[in-house]
Amino acid sequence: MRGLGYAAAAWSLGFAGVSVWLVAGMAGGPGKAGLVILSVVAVVLKLAGAAVALAAVRVRPGGPDWPPRLLGLLVGVAPAILSRWGLLPA
Repeated sequence: MRGLGYAAAAWSLGFAGVSVWLVAGMAGGPGKAGLVILSVVAVVLKLAGAAVALAAVRVRPGGPDWPPRLLGLLVGVAPAILSRWGLLPA
C-alpha cells in the first residue's frame, strides 16, 4: 500500500510540473489571465493531492501526525478532486 501512496504522490507531482510549465508558457499572453488563474488553481490542487497521498502512507515515529479524522476525510475526498481535474485546464 505504501508503494501506491508514493506512486500517487509522484503522479500528482508530475502533473503539477507539467501544469507549471504550461502556466509559464501562458503567463505573457494577452487575454489569458483567466486561463492562467485556473491553471494555478489546478497546480495547487495537484500539490495538495500529493501532500495527502504522502500523509496517508508516511509514518513518522515520534513526529506529529495529521489527525486521523482529517486525513480520512481528505483521502475520501481525493477521488472527487481527481475526477474534477478533467474540468480544469492542464
